[in-house]
Amino acid sequence: MPDIQLPKNPKIVLINPPDHYKMGAPKESLEGLFSFFPLGLGMIFAVLEKEGYNVVREDLSLANSKKEIYEAIKKQKPDVVGTTCSSWTRFGSFLVMKTVKEVDPGIVTIIGGPHATVLPEHCINHFSCDYVVRGEGEQTIVELMDSLQRGTDLSNVMGIAYNERDHVKLTDTRPFIQDLDSLSVPKYKRNGIETSRGCPYHCNFCSSTDYWGGKWRFRSPEKVVDELEMLNKNYGIKHFYFVDDNFTVMDERVLRICREISERKMDISWEASTRVNTVKRHVLTEMKKAGCNKLTFGVESGSSRLLKAMGKEATPTQIRTAFKITREVGINSLANLIVGYPGEDAFSIQETINVLDKANPDHISIAIFRIPPHTPVEKMAKDKGFITDEFWLSDKAPPKYTAEWSYFDLYKFSLSIQTHFWRKKGLVPLTKFVMHAISDGVKLPIRRLREKYLMDLYND
Repeated sequence: MPDIQLPKNPKIVLINPPDHYKMGAPKESLEGLFSFFPLGLGMIFAVLEKEGYNVVREDLSLANSKKEIYEAIKKQKPDVVGTTCSSWTRFGSFLVMKTVKEVDPGIVTIIGGPHATVLPEHCINHFSCDYVVRGEGEQTIVELMDSLQRGTDLSNVMGIAYNERDHVKLTDTRPFIQDLDSLSVPKYKRNGIETSRGCPYHCNFCSSTDYWGGKWRFRSPEKVVDELEMLNKNYGIKHFYFVDDNFTVMDERVLRICREISERKMDISWEASTRVNTVKRHVLTEMKKAGCNKLTFGVESGSSRLLKAMGKEATPTQIRTAFKITREVGINSLANLIVGYPGEDAFSIQETINVLDKANPDHISIAIFRIPPHTPVEKMAKDKGFITDEFWLSDKAPPKYTAEWSYFDLYKFSLSIQTHFWRKKGLVPLTKFVMHAISDGVKLPIRRLREKYLMDLYND
């Protein structure tokens, strides 16, 4: 067990870690960029504040140097520093943890989030983390802080990992919180709202399934709209984003949220993400009346074969229907697509183009498929020898799956879909897309240089 005991009223600093793509960039180039404090970390802030802890937020997402991180931590004089860690941001998070120990080795470091949850040994053995909060953190962080102050046996705190006699000890997994209404919500300016957690579907590429246990839990409509009202009245927020993985799982719950918004005569707009097989016309109609102006759909592919391989439980017919009724009720739509999932080929790309022609979303967003850790598709990639756990010790973004097609081939697939889509939208949208594609091509070598810069900073 670590020989750590905190003072009676420790100062806790929760840090939004830097985006490693921005590290090393000229400061003037970051001016005006949007930054937001992660809602998950905000929920931890809210529960610690409610328990009476001296807790502050530090947003370092636009920090462009290790010196800036060092000075911010030194100025705060914390007893404890906590941060979050996704597979995309992990090296920014690890840089924060290492820098904390350089400021003062006695500062306690705590890390949580999806990536830390599935690879706690990496965080502790390689990246200066004293404790990992695994999974949902609101109850765990309070018990951990209490145990560290009292000097009691940490093995009784469920849902953590720590170093015990040169061995990473994982305590019992903490059950999920069933009453989400019992949680405090962060009271600061933001537009992100969480109305539910998890997703009842089990897509093979989605880390949410493992993180939330494949379960779906929700807050009461009244509590959701109470939070909307608080942020609208106290901070002047007029547009909101529901961060749920799948907002429209339960029709009646969505309808009750919409009725609450309408009955309180709230002058707001909002957007959400959902699936093509969980939307109905009468529900979308009420959503539109209550201020919904955009829906993002996880379409991924127009190929029946690939949708089945992904475990999407959706069909091309459902894709076409979902966008048709969304358009008819007057809600803007965005189709998120994946190119390069295992089994992708020229025929499946053409199937996607054909489905998009008929579905006619307002916008599309295409990502070349990357492998997330601790998912069925990562296991498949490991079995093929494409990736090992050691990859996650590097500073690279989750790897693009190039075991079947080269990156250049996948990029051509992506361009073919986008060019066809935007050509149908007209000359002006097509021109904007072409200019954006050229800009991305220029930025890519700069990103690679910044990745090297961050690794050099960490190893310094």
